[in-house]
This record gives sequence, structure tokens and C-alpha cells, in this order.
Amino acid sequence: MGHSDEVHVLEVHPFDPNLIVSGGDDGRVIFWDLRSTRPIHIFMLESENSAHDGCFSPSGDLFVVSDGEGYITLYGTGHGENYANAPKEQFFK
Repeated sequence: MGHSDEVHVLEVHPFDPNLIVSGGDDGRVIFWDLRSTRPIHIFMLESENSAHDGCFSPSGDLFVVSDGEGYITLYGTGHGENYANAPKEQFFK
């Protein structure tokens, strides 16, 4: 139900102290509601690498995680229509 390896990321939502996100060496990013004993949602990093760092946006609408390969993954709390046409992988120079 939780992590199977070391946890490196533990962040509290900026406005809801009951919502936290954890991430670790097992490649899982887990959204938790502290009022429940079960995770809200479990994501697996696509890079199959460990989560090294993460944080919420100031508004609390987004959460970003960086991994050991240098990739970042962005999670949103909305329905995602704004990002529907965005390429899955983006590279910047």
C-alpha cells in the first residue's frame, strides 16, 4: 500500500495540511490524505528511477518530482484539458 524502499520526498500541501505527497527509491509518488489509512493515488515514475525531490506549486494545483536521471514529472490536481495536446516528452535547450 505504501513504499517498498527508502522515501526521499515528503511534502505537505500549501493549503490543506491533511494532503501530503511522498516519493522514494521504489519509483512511487503517493498522494495521501492523513484522515484516511489508504493512499489517494499511487503513481509510478515512467523513468523507473527513484524520486529524489519534489514540491507543490504555490497554488497547490501542481506537484513536480525530479528523479535520478534528471527528468521531472508534473502532476496536476485538475482534469487536464489544458495539457491534452502537450507532447509527452519535452526537451529544452
